[in-house]
Amino acid sequence: MHPLLFSITQVKPIWADLDSGMDCLPDIANITTCIRLSLNKKGELLRAIAKDNTADFKITNGL
Repeated sequence: MHPLLFSITQVKPIWADLDSGMDCLPDIANITTCIRLSLNKKGELLRAIAKDNTADFKITNGL
């Protein structure tokens, strides 16, 4: 910790807002749910594509 900050903390606490302003969003639960569902859907699609590519590779290469 910088000496100046250390000396200030000896007199009074330093308060920091580390939530990046997310507390100001009116419906954060709904927003994060939509984002999570979208990411899960994309992940399922990518897994299906990878599974299909694997099957194609096995058939093409006789494995």
